[in-house]
Amino acid sequence: TLLEAGHRWLASYVATTRNAKGQRLARSRFDTYVLGWLAPTTLRDLNGEHIREFRLMLEDHWRLSPYTVTHVLSDLRCFLRWSVSVGWIEHSPFPHRVMPRIAEVAPCGFNDREVSMLIAIPGLGGFVLRFLIGTGLRWAEACRATRADVRGSLLEVGNTKSGRLRRVPLSSELLAEIAQSDHQLVPFAAGSP
Repeated sequence: TLLEAGHRWLASYVATTRNAKGQRLARSRFDTYVLGWLAPTTLRDLNGEHIREFRLMLEDHWRLSPYTVTHVLSDLRCFLRWSVSVGWIEHSPFPHRVMPRIAEVAPCGFNDREVSMLIAIPGLGGFVLRFLIGTGLRWAEACRATRADVRGSLLEVGNTKSGRLRRVPLSSELLAEIAQSDHQLVPFAAGSP
């Protein structure tokens, strides 16, 4: 049944490929939405029309945002692909073009007033903000950065999300602050709130 297969997917695939938060979200989405609507259908009887109707239920009945609908459908697609890989079904019935289109929104950064307020903060917190704003680094990248990564007026950022070495120019003000800092520039853990 879909219930048995879903719980097996959560216990084996999801448990070994996602972090704790991802596991909780997948379980919640699967139990709340997938089983709430598709549970009467067996895995082998599930077809593309069921999934299209399911998408409409997510939007119309549960009134979920397009982002949440995408997450729920992505989990369902992952589950179906896993079901194929373990031999429970021959092919995934997940149809093409069923995912909602999400309009791209340009990111909105800080305005000039907000930047002025943030870079004026004194102490370690202020330095961290100036470093983040001045370099555009991700939090984990900033937490790994050391004085040894500074080459002239550039910060060499390794171990990036893309896996490529990136060189970030540093302002003279930021270079002066870095020269006075400890070995680790941002003395927090990457997972620190």
